[in-house]
Amino acid sequence: MKILTRIFYAFATQLLLLHLKKNHLLLFLWAILILAVTGNIGKVFGIHSLFVGPEYMGENSNWAYAIMGVAVGGFIMAFHISSYIIDGPRFAFLGTLIRPFFKFSINNGVIPVLFLAVHSWQIASFGLNYNDDALGTILLKLLSYWGGVLAMHLFLFGYFRLTNKDIFRIVAKKVDRRLKKASLTRVNVLQKLKERNQRYRVDWYWDEGFRPKSTEGAFQGFDKTAILKVFDQNHLNSVIIQAVILVVVFLIGFWRDRPEFQIPAAASSLLFFTFLLMIGGALIFWFRKWASLVFIILFLVANFLVKVGILSQPYLAYGLDYEVAPITYELKELLEIHTAEKVEEDKQRVIEILEKWKANQQEEKPP
Repeated sequence: MKILTRIFYAFATQLLLLHLKKNHLLLFLWAILILAVTGNIGKVFGIHSLFVGPEYMGENSNWAYAIMGVAVGGFIMAFHISSYIIDGPRFAFLGTLIRPFFKFSINNGVIPVLFLAVHSWQIASFGLNYNDDALGTILLKLLSYWGGVLAMHLFLFGYFRLTNKDIFRIVAKKVDRRLKKASLTRVNVLQKLKERNQRYRVDWYWDEGFRPKSTEGAFQGFDKTAILKVFDQNHLNSVIIQAVILVVVFLIGFWRDRPEFQIPAAASSLLFFTFLLMIGGALIFWFRKWASLVFIILFLVANFLVKVGILSQPYLAYGLDYEVAPITYELKELLEIHTAEKVEEDKQRVIEILEKWKANQQEEKPP
């Protein structure tokens, strides 16, 4: 019972239970990714192969896996950031620690580690069973993938280490000046800080060296105001990172016609999921128990705006004359224009096009 009690009141366990209890929007995105990676959804459309056999510049290269790793690392960091904004203040002892966000992320890593293990296994299985890759080739692909994940983590953790304040380095006036316009955020954080007592008991956590550390005596000598300022400043940096990720997504879309910016399809999907995850985290933080309902309403509104053409963009097909009135798309009309003469005329026209194409080719079997 002592061992089970110690496991239950570990910070990592409490965070996992909190996700299962409250953060269903975030877990939904993880579930979709795991199902896609394992081929349980969309396999008939080839979605599984996009995640386990990505291509970049037309090749299933180590660069493709590295870019995939960067995208996965960004998604994982967005998950940590959103979770920290939502749930960090529920565990006020974090505000008394050096580098609280780093420690939070380590203990919040159960789901990301599970996903990385599953994804790595699927990559290895795909290489062995479908690509007939040698063991060394598979290891290089996995190292490229893990290297991309690690690079994104080092970059963002480095940013937080340089900019985040902890209780031992806080400069109160500077923080207050930067956050004086964020009164609503402070009220929300303070309210969650008050929810800490007895509802979210944590006896110990993993530190940077993966050593167990007790939370006993964490609040000695600190008041809630000082702890609140730590969370305030950490949240400000989290919002900045979220904004940077959004800018990267839009830049990649802006230069999508350049081959070097045409990243693997699954990596693009992960960027989109990162965007959704950050939106979901914001909804949970601001609307709390109403987050799921608000998300559904926003989805329905967006769907309506796309349907009426406000959020959609028309794509014209080359060779069609859009000046004439369109033919009514009904069975009667289709049967009237589908005559043997029309079929033969269309066939001869296409054969003529293909013969001209063939006459210009430089080799027998072009790409």
